[in-house]
Amino acid sequence: MKYLTKLFILLFATLVYSQNIPSSNIYIAENRYLLSPAWAGIGDCLQIRLLTNTNWTNVPDAPRTYSLVLNGRLSDQSGLGAIFTRDKNGFTSRHYAVLSYAYHLTL
Repeated sequence: MKYLTKLFILLFATLVYSQNIPSSNIYIAENRYLLSPAWAGIGDCLQIRLLTNTNWTNVPDAPRTYSLVLNGRLSDQSGLGAIFTRDKNGFTSRHYAVLSYAYHLTL
């Protein structure tokens, strides 16, 4: 039974992740939506940002990340956001999209 429990935890831990988005730390201060999906729709208008991050600029096939970040308000208490990312590292490339909905409670 211990073996099955450990196996289940190991498999489950590899499938679940939260807010694991490659991004540059320079943009975090003005784009809080990258930190947490709960920030979707906090601003008064639609926010669109195109981010790029290049490591090792003079090295061929250096890691590069491109992201398009959108978030905006649907109503007074809800927001919608999306992040579209392309992460390229040498011969490998990864494309993914993250969609989120946030409902804001007034306390």
